[in-house]
Amino acid sequence: MALGSGQSQSTMRYWTVAISLLVTVGIVGVTTWTVLRARRVAIEQIMSVAENARDVAAANVQQLFQMLDLPLQEAQQAMQGTDYSRVQQQLDHSLLFDRTTLASAFGALYIIDAKGDVLFDMRDTDKVPVNRADLPSFQQHKTQAGLGLLIEPPFALQDGRFGIALSRRLDLGDGSFGGLVVGTIRMDYLLTLLGRQTLKAGTIALIRSDGPLIARYPFRREDIGLDFSDYPILKSLRSSRSGSFNAVAGRDGVERFVSYREIAGLPLVLRVAMNGEQMLDPWRSQSIATISLVGALLVAQLLLTLVLWREIRRRELAENSYRKLATELNAIAHIDKLTSLPNRRKFDHDFEIEWRRMMRNRSCLSLLLIDIDHFKTYNDTYGHQAGDVALQAVARCIASAIRRPGDLAARYGGEEFAVILPDTPRDGANVVACGIHAALAAANLAYPSSEHGRITVSIGVSTAIHGPEAGSISCLEAADAALYEAKGQGRNRIVVSQAQVALA
Repeated sequence: MALGSGQSQSTMRYWTVAISLLVTVGIVGVTTWTVLRARRVAIEQIMSVAENARDVAAANVQQLFQMLDLPLQEAQQAMQGTDYSRVQQQLDHSLLFDRTTLASAFGALYIIDAKGDVLFDMRDTDKVPVNRADLPSFQQHKTQAGLGLLIEPPFALQDGRFGIALSRRLDLGDGSFGGLVVGTIRMDYLLTLLGRQTLKAGTIALIRSDGPLIARYPFRREDIGLDFSDYPILKSLRSSRSGSFNAVAGRDGVERFVSYREIAGLPLVLRVAMNGEQMLDPWRSQSIATISLVGALLVAQLLLTLVLWREIRRRELAENSYRKLATELNAIAHIDKLTSLPNRRKFDHDFEIEWRRMMRNRSCLSLLLIDIDHFKTYNDTYGHQAGDVALQAVARCIASAIRRPGDLAARYGGEEFAVILPDTPRDGANVVACGIHAALAAANLAYPSSEHGRITVSIGVSTAIHGPEAGSISCLEAADAALYEAKGQGRNRIVVSQAQVALA
């Protein structure tokens, strides 16, 4: 890369950082959007799985309960007056119609009269007298007409397992309470039905509309007796019969994806809940892999940016050093080491520039050539070291007489000096020359062997006015001729060239 200006190098550094940061922010933004979008997609898929499982399980439960409720309804319809034998015949007909399914689902099926005595029990062929007036459903049906199908929470069977009771009220001919027809479902059968839905990290719960838990898969004994009266989905049933949502459970702080649906024709709600942490594991693993890869790329990019920054900075420092060195070399090349005035090279360069400016601006340019009087004799008499000191002193006097920033005083060679005065007419140049004489007089640099007792100078002045014919050499020749004339007239004087270089 070629070295440019310092400003361009600095600008490049800042642009490098700015672009790197912009790219980093862009990559982080796109990655964040991608990860969050993938999470939304994963949640939508989880919800879709939960809703499908919910609908299938709800359909199976609805079919089962409707099938189990059929003999109860037939018994209810068959009940006329107190003809319980007709009800028993109807139940026998229903059981014979699909004995396999009913037998596998039913734990028991019996009729209870208005006093609570069991009149019919499909399991009891010996007709052992039993009274079940203590059943909660018996009291509910007895005191409340029109309950329809009543589903009881799970209760323990004699063999230690659990069952669920379904019951319908039997009315007498006058509409008074005549008893119940009760069927019990084996919990195992219901759990097998719910378990047909393969759910990873999910549960299926069957809840009665007023809160009691009927069944939960996977089964946990400690869930028996749970009440969900304050569960949000039961309150939501007032406005929507089904829905899905995700929320953080209060009891364990785990996010769950829940889908629920009220089972048509039954006082039941089926709820599918899936563990969010476990269900989102694939998304989380993929996100970690993506973020790790992007993070590695960003680190590599930042390292590359740092390397590029340091390289640009190194080049900038090198350029600054080069520029400083060039400035120092330029100063060395254009400054006279002894007098600290610009040297002959600087004079030639600036005189040519000022000449061209005068031509463009149609102005004027004056030139002073200065020579120390009898300097060779002074040098031979007092030595070169004293001569160098004298040159330095004269240079300071000449420099002190130069007032304007555009004017230039230079060492022309040996004991000669030159002054460039841009935009200065003849009279102005003469004033500057007089100022140099005055400064030397005030300095009173001792020169005992001189007729004046001090160092003096002779000055030749020439002025050029804009014109196309002559060049800058004519102005120099005129100043040199004036200087020669000043020496011929006895030195320590100023001669202004009367042959003004007219370049018209």
